[in-house]
Amino acid sequence: IGWDGDPTKLSATLAGMEIGLYNSIGYIAQAVGLKTTTASKSAFICSLAVVTVPILDKLWGKPLLRRQIIGACLAAFGVYALELGGSSDALTEGDLLSLVQPVMFGLG
Repeated sequence: IGWDGDPTKLSATLAGMEIGLYNSIGYIAQAVGLKTTTASKSAFICSLAVVTVPILDKLWGKPLLRRQIIGACLAAFGVYALELGGSSDALTEGDLLSLVQPVMFGLG
């Protein structure tokens, strides 16, 4: 374990630390967000990681395929129907903090 002078190990270690940082930020934001939002709303928002990955890809210049757009829309609608069941509560601070989690997971 460690660098041992091998640049490949250093690169892998730094990449792992970056991914760990993104995951940590996501989990912390989710936990803090649960203080002011319901578990079902947080579960819905956090499951949007599937949707945020194609969006982040587009922001970084990758073209979106039609099947990715359709898949993201179906995933968002399906999770909405299962988790929220049509309730339309106002957006809270906890909801916004919970939204950090799928974005960080998408980056990682």
